[in-house]
Amino acid sequence: MATDSERIGSLERRMDVLENIELIKKLKARYVRACDLKKPDEIRDCFIPDASIDFTLARWDNRDDFVDYYIRWGTPVTKIDIHHAMNGVVEITGPGTASGVWSLFYYGINQDNGMAVQAANTYWDEYVFREGRWWIAGCKAAIHSSLTMQIAEGEPIRVLEIANSSVLKGPDGRFTPSRRRNGRQPRRRAGYSDRTGRGGGNGLRDRAHHQIRASPVAGHDL
Repeated sequence: MATDSERIGSLERRMDVLENIELIKKLKARYVRACDLKKPDEIRDCFIPDASIDFTLARWDNRDDFVDYYIRWGTPVTKIDIHHAMNGVVEITGPGTASGVWSLFYYGINQDNGMAVQAANTYWDEYVFREGRWWIAGCKAAIHSSLTMQIAEGEPIRVLEIANSSVLKGPDGRFTPSRRRNGRQPRRRAGYSDRTGRGGGNGLRDRAHHQIRASPVAGHDL
């Protein structure tokens, strides 16, 4: 039978785990809210300097390059984003380390071109405890599905593309997207470029920035 001191020690350890899980959830909430509120400095402060960030269609190996990308695509006042991170499962994996899996719903409106994107994403995060607080050390995001629409005041919404993607890697270890437009396989667009660099340069990254930012958005949204 456990002694009183053993029971108290067990309770303290469990409370410590729960407290750290809550701190990590607050960190994630702080990050997605900073994306919505266009606060790049706050986004930067959520990551360690050499954070690894992989949004499938684009990768960064440090937080500064990632934030520079967000500033370019996410801060114009004509871009309106909302990121809902939910269904978070956070696990303390060791002293000062943790992992998390999140579902993310993204909705973005680009007032410059009247485009709206709705996307469902999954985030896989790694966290570290340094300097008295938790940080995001690694983040991988992938798009499950997206809906791209043309919108205008007084006009009906027009669906441009319905896309679904496999978030599981194939035998070659690559992410393999599958897109459909109105039930048909769409034509490859000019400027398409996959992660191997084949195709027309960086067209896919530029065209799909609003999808992968769901993370800022990616994705995604960042």
